[in-house]
Amino acid sequence: DASQLSSPTELRVEQHVAFAEYDVADGGRVLCEGALPIPPGHTLTWLGHVEDGSGALAFGASDGVVRVRTPDFGGAWVPVFRSADARKQGGEHHWTVAVSTADSAYASAGLYC
Repeated sequence: DASQLSSPTELRVEQHVAFAEYDVADGGRVLCEGALPIPPGHTLTWLGHVEDGSGALAFGASDGVVRVRTPDFGGAWVPVFRSADARKQGGEHHWTVAVSTADSAYASAGLYC
């Protein structure tokens, strides 16, 4: 009975996005695969590769965090940029167009907005 259903007061957004990376030069061998750890209630805003020669996968989510996949710890996703920490004034927004890391540990990264 539809009259017993309560109307939602808030739309809950959950994205479940899987990825697979292939080496086409090696006959399509799977290099890595898994799920993007998009935080609950947020959406994918950007997906690409780090422009440092490693080609590591990177993604941004609507929580304002850009994460890079490192081969360490079985493929951990390391936050390299937090928009909230980079804001100089209220109302400022960042839109990711490219990511470049300064070293292999992703301790410091350049984000091009």
